[in-house]
Amino acid sequence: MVRVEDTRREGEEVFLFTPASPQDIRPKGDDLRRGEVYLRRGDLLTPGRLGLAAAMGHPRLRVFRRPRVGILSTGDEVVEPGEPLPYGGVYNSNAYSLLGLVLEAGGEPVLLGKVPDDPEAVLKRLEGAGPLDLLLTSGGVSMGEYDVVRKVLERHGEVVFWKVRQQPGGPLLLARLGELPVLGLPGNPVSSMVTFFLYGRPFLFRLLGRTEPPYGR
Repeated sequence: MVRVEDTRREGEEVFLFTPASPQDIRPKGDDLRRGEVYLRRGDLLTPGRLGLAAAMGHPRLRVFRRPRVGILSTGDEVVEPGEPLPYGGVYNSNAYSLLGLVLEAGGEPVLLGKVPDDPEAVLKRLEGAGPLDLLLTSGGVSMGEYDVVRKVLERHGEVVFWKVRQQPGGPLLLARLGELPVLGLPGNPVSSMVTFFLYGRPFLFRLLGRTEPPYGR
């Protein structure tokens, strides 16, 4: 076997500029070995793995449905980007940070807007969140007078745990409202992202059946 780039054709003749070599022969089936498992349940379908599945002749694959994750921001002070920022107000950065984190973890984010620090308004928004696999809230889970999310869930749901021994992100809450799991994240943007990464991301990995470590190797 001689590589075509080591030849030149002139009419009916072919000139060879290197000797034939067995190194230039690609054996049949050299890319895949019989009996070897190349894709396993829980593997993330990266572009390379999609190509590998096609190379093995699979026209379709069974996959897990993306979990629907609601994202609800709370607080009288929260203002959407682009709106005038009043004295004491903060822009709603958490919703969009969490949106990106949910997408990156394999979920389908559902933005639910923001709700004021009013127990009735919070309860109404929580109960009307729609069909979700997980609801994320940001703010309202600490010990202040206006931390109403925790109080609403204590009264109308079931609190699995409240507070973790870490910094940042100590006032974290996990609760159930009916069949809906609610992960109450702190309002501080860094704390919100850290607690999602440590607790929300593994939760989604479990729903998706993903087998690689949720925090990286």
